[in-house]
Amino acid sequence: MAGRKIRTERFALLDDLGFGALCKLYVESSTSVPELCQFLFDRTPHGKPGVNLLYKWIDARGYRDAWDHTVRFKERLRQDALNKVELDVPEIEWDLWLHECAISAHSGTQG
Repeated sequence: MAGRKIRTERFALLDDLGFGALCKLYVESSTSVPELCQFLFDRTPHGKPGVNLLYKWIDARGYRDAWDHTVRFKERLRQDALNKVELDVPEIEWDLWLHECAISAHSGTQG
C-alpha cells in the first residue's frame, strides 16, 4: 500500500531528524506546521503536505506533551517579539488631531 510506504518513509525521516531538530526547525522558522511539513516531505499523491502523519509520529513516539510545550513556546516568543516592536509615530499636534481627522476624512471622500 502506498499510504503505508509513505508513512514508513516519513517516520524514518523524522526518526533520523530527531525531535530536537524538528522543534528547532519549527521554532526558529516563521513557518506554520503545514509549511514545516511541506519543507520536510514530498507531497503525497493526493497533494497533502503530511501534517496528519507528523502528529501521528509525535504521538507514536510519546512526544505530544513536549510538542504542545514547543508550540506554546514559539507562540510566546512571537508575542514577546511583538511586544518589543516600537511604533514610529511622527510628531503630532494632538490638540489639533480632531481637525486633522476631519480634513483626512473629507479629502478621502473626494478621492
